[in-house]
Amino acid sequence: MDYMTKKAYIEIIEEGARHDDSADLIKRTEIKADQFKWLVKQAKKVESLQHENEQLKKKIKYNLEQEEFFAYHIVTSQRMSLGQKLCFDEDQKNTLYRFFFEKERLSSSGEDFMQILYEHFTDKGLDLDKENAEVVVDYANQTIRAIREVITEMVRLQEFPKYPSRLSCLYAAKSYEEALKWKELFVSYNRNVLQIVKLKVVGNYFEGDGELLPKTDGVAFAQKVEQARAYWEGNVKNDLPELLINGEIEVVEIIDEFLTL
Repeated sequence: MDYMTKKAYIEIIEEGARHDDSADLIKRTEIKADQFKWLVKQAKKVESLQHENEQLKKKIKYNLEQEEFFAYHIVTSQRMSLGQKLCFDEDQKNTLYRFFFEKERLSSSGEDFMQILYEHFTDKGLDLDKENAEVVVDYANQTIRAIREVITEMVRLQEFPKYPSRLSCLYAAKSYEEALKWKELFVSYNRNVLQIVKLKVVGNYFEGDGELLPKTDGVAFAQKVEQARAYWEGNVKNDLPELLINGEIEVVEIIDEFLTL
């Protein structure tokens, strides 16, 4: 209950207490109680309207900061269709997020990384068979990359909040020529490329250099924070930038279709 509601309630009770007649006092108190309930109900409505107003202001501000532009996307998992629409905001997580933050690494017996370490640590050190060793290595690789993304996101939120999140965006290229370079890179890593599509975007973008991301090594976190800051500051000399885009996205052209093996 806020201050004004409490004050109204006290005034209602005090006014009722000033009447000498007991029956009249009870009747008036009942009326005042109903008035108090009505006041509380109205206060809640005002609070709800204020919240909706703040949300609307944020939405308007977000829309004003957006711009319309075109980008090119390499499709690798599921083919896209002409006119298909996507929406990426802070609540829409992408494949990068799902891979690093939702994927589990377990042995065939259901043991996770920490259980394997505790169960197989001896006086002579770790005694791991091939399967458990693979789980440990895979989990360590995944976790160090998840840490990289968490640090990068932390720096973005604190210092570069207008840029799209790496965890809530679509990765693209700013030109068709750059999209072709990305295709060649993907193929060299044996990744299937299904399409190159042109997108119309009403949103924001960030042109990043993946080489500037925090390294996946064992240096102190403070150094990783500095590396993340360098990533968001950008690199104008980057030969193959990664374009992070968010907002309202529409497929306006299917430029290339590729067969998969």
